[in-house]
Amino acid sequence: MLLLCILLTGLAGIFIYPTVFFGHRLPEMGYLAWFFLVPLLYCQFKNSKKLFIKSFTAAFIFYAGSLYWLVNAMTNFGGLGFYESVGVLLLIVVILSLYWATSNWLAHKISIYLPIPFFVSFTILMVTMDFCRTYFPVGGFPWAMPAYSQGSFLQYFEWVDVTGMYGLNLLIYLINALLADILFHVFEKRREGMVVRAVVLLVIVVFSVFLNLARKASTFDDVAQNDNGVLTALVQGNISQDMKWNVRVAKENVDEHLKLTEKATEEGAELAIWPETAYPFTVNLKDDTDFPYLFWRGRTVLPMPLYVGAVSIQEDGVAQLVYNSSFYLDTKAQIKSIYHKRHLVPFGEYIPFKEYLSFARRLTVAVGDFTPGKEPVVVEHGRLKLGALICYEDIFPDLARSQTRAGSNVLANLTNDAWYGNTSAPYQHLVFSQMRALENRRYLLRATNTGLTAVINPHGMVEATLPPFEAGYLVRAVYPIEKMSTYTLYGDWVAWVCFALAGSSVIAIVIRRIVGR
Repeated sequence: MLLLCILLTGLAGIFIYPTVFFGHRLPEMGYLAWFFLVPLLYCQFKNSKKLFIKSFTAAFIFYAGSLYWLVNAMTNFGGLGFYESVGVLLLIVVILSLYWATSNWLAHKISIYLPIPFFVSFTILMVTMDFCRTYFPVGGFPWAMPAYSQGSFLQYFEWVDVTGMYGLNLLIYLINALLADILFHVFEKRREGMVVRAVVLLVIVVFSVFLNLARKASTFDDVAQNDNGVLTALVQGNISQDMKWNVRVAKENVDEHLKLTEKATEEGAELAIWPETAYPFTVNLKDDTDFPYLFWRGRTVLPMPLYVGAVSIQEDGVAQLVYNSSFYLDTKAQIKSIYHKRHLVPFGEYIPFKEYLSFARRLTVAVGDFTPGKEPVVVEHGRLKLGALICYEDIFPDLARSQTRAGSNVLANLTNDAWYGNTSAPYQHLVFSQMRALENRRYLLRATNTGLTAVINPHGMVEATLPPFEAGYLVRAVYPIEKMSTYTLYGDWVAWVCFALAGSSVIAIVIRRIVGR
C-alpha cells in the first residue's frame, strides 16, 4: 500500500505538466495537479513513520521524470557523456527532492507541536520551499512547480495578477492536503473533522471562483478596444543546434531569417523579433555600431527594425566580458539599444563552484563563461516599450516584474530551445511565459529558434503559435498596456507571507522545546 501511494504521487506528478515521451506529445493532464499529492499524504496520515524517506522517494520519482530532458541537452549539445549527464540530473533531482522532503517533515512537526492543522502547515511550508528554490542554490531552478501545470486552464485563475504564481501554488497544495485529510477522516469514520474540512474546501473553491470573476471584470481588455495595435512579426528560423554556430553556414542562417522577415513585411509588420543568438556573429561593443552581416548579398536596408539576439563582447581592462544580449536595430542595422541577460544558466552559461566541478567546464566550451547583465532595459519602438527576457529568464517571476516596473508595456522572450530537442522542455517552457504575461498583464511575444514561437495575451492564454521544428513567421497585432497589475506593484507577497509564517512557526517550536526543558 505504501509503495503504491509513493508511486502514484511520483508518477502522477510527472504528467501534470506538458509531456513528450519518445517524440510523442501526450494529452494535457494538468487536472491531475489538484490531487496528485493525495496518495502520499493519505498514507502519511495513516502512518507518519519514515515520513522524510517517503516524501523524498516520491519527489525523486516526480522530478526525475519531469526533468529527464536535461540529459538530452547535456549529452547531445553540452559536451558531456551520457553517464556524466545522468549524474548532473541526479544531483539536481536530489537537491529538489531534499527541499520537498524537508518541507513535508517540518510541516508534520509544526502540526504536532503547534495548534495548526497539517493542511495549513503543509501549504505554508511547500510554498516557502518553492520560493527558496527559485533563488538557491546557484541562482535557483524553479522548474516543475505545480502552478505551471495549469497553462491550459489559466482563464480560471485571473487572480494570479494579484497573488502571482505562488498564489496558484498555494491553492494547489491546499486542495491536495484538504482532500487527503478528508479522505483519511472518511475511512477513519471521523465525521466531525470531515465535515469541517469539507466546508473549508468548499469555501476555498467558491472564493477562487468569485475572485476569478472579479478579476475578469477588471481586466485590461479595454485597452485593445480603442487601439489598432502594433503589427509585430516573430521569426522562427528553425536552425538545428549543431548547425547554429557552424561558421560555414552562418550567413545562410542569417539569410533564412531575413527572407522570413521580408515575407512578414508583406503582411504589414512594423517590427520583427528574432530569437536568442539568431545573429550568429559576435558583436564587439567597443568597435561595432551596426550588424554588417545583415547586408550581405547586396542589401542596403532592412525590411523593418529588428529586435535580435546575439553574443557580444566587451573589453574590461585585461579581461574580456562575454554577454548573451538582445539588440534593437533600425533599418540601417544601427544599434539603438542593448540588453544583457541578467540571470545566466548554471552549467550552460557559467560553471558554479568551478574548483569542485571541473568536469562540467565542457558544458560551456562552445561560448565560454558569460557575464550577467546588471539592470532591466526598455526598448522603445513607437508606442511599444519592449522588455526582454532572454532564454530561461522568463522562469523567474522577479525578472519579468522588474522589466514591467521599469516601464515595459509589452514583454518579449527571445529563446533557443533547440538544445532540448523534441522533449517536454519546450512545451513546459512556454507555460512560464504564459504565467509572466498573466502576472504582469502584458502581451508577451515569444520568438524562438525551433519552437514554440507564440503570442500570449494579458490573460496568459496563447493567441497564436507556430508549429515546432518548422521555419516560419507569425504576424499579430500587439496592444501596449501601461497600467500595472497588483502583482507588478507588490511582487511575491504571498511567498513572503508564507516564508514569515514558516519561519515564525519553526522559531516557536524551538522556543517551546527549550522552555519545556
